[in-house]
Amino acid sequence: HHQFQRDHGVPGLIESVEHLDKGAGNVVVQCYAGLDDGTLSDFKLKSYGRLIVVEPNLRSHDQGNDAKPFRVDEIIRIKASPGSSGVRMEIYVPELLVGVRPGRSIRLKASTWPRGDLPREERISPFDIRPRFLEVSPGEKPK
Repeated sequence: HHQFQRDHGVPGLIESVEHLDKGAGNVVVQCYAGLDDGTLSDFKLKSYGRLIVVEPNLRSHDQGNDAKPFRVDEIIRIKASPGSSGVRMEIYVPELLVGVRPGRSIRLKASTWPRGDLPREERISPFDIRPRFLEVSPGEKPK
C-alpha cells in the first residue's frame, strides 16, 4: 500500500482554489482515506512535491506531463468522515493546470518519492501505442 502511494501519489479532493497572478494559485486539498501518519510524514511544511491531475477514477493520462510542482503551506487535521483521511493540506502551485478545480481529484507526490512514469496499462490514453503485431487477428499475417 505504501509503495503504491509512493508510485502513484496520495489521492485527494480539491476543496478550493484561489487564483493568484501569472497562473499561480493556492489550493486546499482533502486527502482521501488510506493516508497514514507514516506516509503523511513525507509531506513537511514548506517542502515541495508534485501535483498530478487525475480523472475521477484516480488514473492520469500521463504523470510526466499532467504534473506540476507544489509547496506545502499548511497541514490541518480535521474530523475524518467516510472517504476522508482527516487530513487537509493547503498548497501553493506556481502554475495551475486546467484540471485543478474544486470538486476534482488530484494525486500528491512528495519530493522524496520516485518520479518514474506508470506503465501504459495504468494510464488513460487517447491513443493506442501498442505494436501492430498485437492488433492482428488470429490467422492473419502482420503487414
